[in-house]
Amino acid sequence: LTAVPVMGPITSAAVARFLLFQQQLAATGERSPNTHAFYAEQLAKIPPELAAIPAADARPHHLIGGPRTWHFLLAVQRLFAWAVEVGMLEVNWFAKLQKPPCGRRNRTLAD
Repeated sequence: LTAVPVMGPITSAAVARFLLFQQQLAATGERSPNTHAFYAEQLAKIPPELAAIPAADARPHHLIGGPRTWHFLLAVQRLFAWAVEVGMLEVNWFAKLQKPPCGRRNRTLAD
């Protein structure tokens, strides 16, 4: 027996649905509007090569050439985890993707 891949929506469509979901959560008060803004900002950085393929075919190597920041990779991981949760995908190939260290915040104390 061979597994037949489940063809999911194009990745850019999955991003749009995920952002709509986040917007709905913000509208009901379940999430901060800043959460939606964060995901929108980070997921806008998805490389065109990844955005144009079916989400079921997306793999970590499609991120080569794109940003490798902690926040971007967190957003990508959350996008694909959500797609599995809602049944759009069967596997999240980005779940074990290693994120770089987050770095330190620079804080300035005001008087």
